[in-house]
Formats: sequence, C-alpha cells, structure tokens
Amino acid sequence: MSDAPPPTWAGHDPDVLDSLANERNGLAWQRTALAWFASGAAVARYFSGDGLLTARMAIGWSMLFVGGVVWLAGTRQYHRQASNIRADLPTAVPLRRIRAVSIVTTAVIAAIVAVEIIYW
Repeated sequence: MSDAPPPTWAGHDPDVLDSLANERNGLAWQRTALAWFASGAAVARYFSGDGLLTARMAIGWSMLFVGGVVWLAGTRQYHRQASNIRADLPTAVPLRRIRAVSIVTTAVIAAIVAVEIIYW
C-alpha cells in the first residue's frame, strides 16, 4: 500500500488546524443554508392557503431560494479554501459573501415584519 498523498495535493500534508477550521466554516455555511431552507419551507407551507401566491408565500419561496444560494456559496468557499490550504496558499475571508448574507437576512426579516404589520 502506498503512502503517497492524493494527486491533487501540492506535495505535503495540509496543516490540521487550518483544515479543521475550514471544515467548521463549511459546516457553518451549511447550517445557515439549512436554517434558511427550514424557515422558508415553514413560511411557505404555513401560509399556503388557497393556492394563490401571496406576499407571505413569496417571502417563503424567496427564503428557500436564498438557502440554496447560501449552500452553493458555502460549498464553493469550502472547496476553494481546502484547495488553497493544500497548495499552501493564503486563505481569504469572504467578506463580500458575509455582508451579502447579512443584508439579505435583514431585508427578509424586515419584509416579514412589514407584511405581518399590514395583515395584522
């Protein structure tokens, strides 16, 4: 049996702490995406009344869409960072993605509050 690393590695084992930190970061992105999926499914299902697309259902469907985008972005970021760690390149913090998720989260919460105030 060979002790050679997989062919995609740059010739040395990656730092364990960096790899574990990257995995935790990837799991955090997946957890965030799962929260968006679950919340969006709950909102869309709870407010699916007579089959018409209402503002509440639109919010639920948009939350499902955002969950998918967050999952794809997190998966992409995880694989990019893992590749950089293996190649001994510097890893970057995805500030643009973090800001985008924060802004979208705030906007959806504001939309939910606005719709509930209108229907209340």
